[in-house]
Amino acid sequence: MTTSERSVDYWQLHQVAKSLPRNFVEEGLGPVGPGNAIDEVTAANVANRATVQALIDAVDRARQAGSSWAAIGRALGMTKQGAQQRFTEASDGGAGALLGAILEACTRGQLVAIPKPMALLFPPLDWVREGLAEGRYHDASVHVDGSDAYVGVDRDEFLRHHPELA
Repeated sequence: MTTSERSVDYWQLHQVAKSLPRNFVEEGLGPVGPGNAIDEVTAANVANRATVQALIDAVDRARQAGSSWAAIGRALGMTKQGAQQRFTEASDGGAGALLGAILEACTRGQLVAIPKPMALLFPPLDWVREGLAEGRYHDASVHVDGSDAYVGVDRDEFLRHHPELA
């Protein structure tokens, strides 16, 4: 009787992950070229954010399953201390620091300008996406001067959803 061994082909995973952004752009828009090269950059950025979140989630699950920081560090090619510092601080996905920086940048007035890509992709801002869909928030998607798109949210509303920053 033989026992089949199971394994993960990490090299294949690397190759597939590396090609995902280009494949998605080509599937939606055709071959990547001068007219849609920035779409590949955007797709790679979205994939990167998702991968970072997947890593944070995987570390959280490993810790909940009883894995030590030393084992997690070995899996990541870093020390126990490095893994613990990186992922203890990132347990909220960096949300606290990032949301605090957004709020701090908007101290002059009642409007908090949340960068639109962040509002669409950052899990702690689900409430902004819902507000956009319902038409409650100002969506400054188009700027003639080329500046970043943002979602305007009342400061009190922002703090109601993130009281830890008040």
